Amino acid sequence: MSLAHRPLAKDKWVGASCHNARELAHACRIGVDFVVVSPVLPTASHAQAMPLGWEGLHALTEQASVPVYALGGMDESMLNQAWDHGAQGIAGIRAWWKS
Repeated sequence: MSLAHRPLAKDKWVGASCHNARELAHACRIGVDFVVVSPVLPTASHAQAMPLGWEGLHALTEQASVPVYALGGMDESMLNQAWDHGAQGIAGIRAWWKS
């Protein structure tokens, strides 16, 4: 979904999921509070998606005007690496909630 404007008032948190520089630029332009960039590494939930890699994440964090969280193949052991590549932190599902 692509929005022309921020969907909520500034007193509400708005985040966006971004997969490339174009989506990131759009999210920043409409005034989101943070973005989740994915997939950084291979992940079973999106096996067909081409991972950005750590350098791809870094390139996007350099362009971002909002905090960036890394998603895709993350677990807690990767937090320092995410920080080293400009991310605010990491996000995940399988790493913390086993089915």
